Amino acid sequence: MLLSINSVLYLLDIARNGLEPVVPNIAPLTGEDGRVLPYIASNDITVFSILDTGNGVVSSYYFDTRQPDGDAVKFDEFRLKVE
Repeated sequence: MLLSINSVLYLLDIARNGLEPVVPNIAPLTGEDGRVLPYIASNDITVFSILDTGNGVVSSYYFDTRQPDGDAVKFDEFRLKVE
């Protein structure tokens, strides 16, 4: 099985920091093998996040720049833990 350089760098980064990957909970992208990806690494897709400070919710979206008339797609959302 061959891995892309981005996949290898991602795996090394996770191993170094001791963190488990978190898959987006709404609309994750998939790899060529059909498995969901816990990251977005693309020269064509722009990712942005919005923090709703009133509710403490972070919503993340991606936009495919090859389709300028397309919509942004919400792919992840989570609530911040306030202590």
